[in-house]
Amino acid sequence: MRRSVFFLTLLLYTDAFADGWTQKKGDTYAQFSFGTVSSNTEFSLSGESASYLSAFPLLSQGTYSDRSLFLYSEWGLEEDLTLVVSTSFKFLGQSYRDSLLGQQMPMASGLGDTRVSLRVALLEPESQPFVLAVQAGIKLPTGSTQSLPPFGTGALDIEGAVQSGTSYLFPFGRYGYSVAGFGYRYRGGGFNNEFFYSIESGFELPLGFSAKVGYSGLHSAGAITTPQPGALATNQDLGRVSYGVRYNFSSQVGLSLDVLSDVSGRNTIKGNTVLIGIFFKSF
Repeated sequence: MRRSVFFLTLLLYTDAFADGWTQKKGDTYAQFSFGTVSSNTEFSLSGESASYLSAFPLLSQGTYSDRSLFLYSEWGLEEDLTLVVSTSFKFLGQSYRDSLLGQQMPMASGLGDTRVSLRVALLEPESQPFVLAVQAGIKLPTGSTQSLPPFGTGALDIEGAVQSGTSYLFPFGRYGYSVAGFGYRYRGGGFNNEFFYSIESGFELPLGFSAKVGYSGLHSAGAITTPQPGALATNQDLGRVSYGVRYNFSSQVGLSLDVLSDVSGRNTIKGNTVLIGIFFKSF
């Protein structure tokens, strides 16, 4: 029972496409988070670190900011079938100097795109800690493309992934876990399709705390030749390192703190995102 409580409060916050565990029938999990990032740098088309909006010669002194509220949730439909839904409400801003128009500071707020998927357990033996699952779903274009910066791509995406995970016992009775996932995303709207993957490990700490570290990657399946106009998520590559800690008030409620550091990429923002969240688990 101790191991099951640990995984309910730690594993279920892993990336939606990196976790191989499914909810039991009737169980639910919900995570509400606030994320913030502000950056004046980006990864250029060649992958080098550059000033934000560096591909646009008439623009300078660029800064991008994102203050967003996130919802990630899971519902156990059957013993080996889980519904996963995630969305966000965004507060986006840009600041830059246009050599013709002067200082510009467009800001906007609104609903982001929404992801809906199903996770099916392929291997979840009771006697062994190894699990295997597939997850498939769609991204709904609920985020407006008319705002500046835009909240989404305005197109439907279809995506799927294979996921695996395992748990193990450390000395002094502390549990740990490792998860990995690999997937492919078919993107509408004329954007390049994408490969994505992630790995993550976590472990228990004393006094109700736990910690995790991971790496995730996103790679365009086609050529990246057109610079992004501001914060619009067009065609890009991104490599990201993540660190996180949790505090569990009980087996059903806890707090989380995560830092996501962009370490490599092309045609995308370069920054450090801080996420603060509270999660709930019913069973």
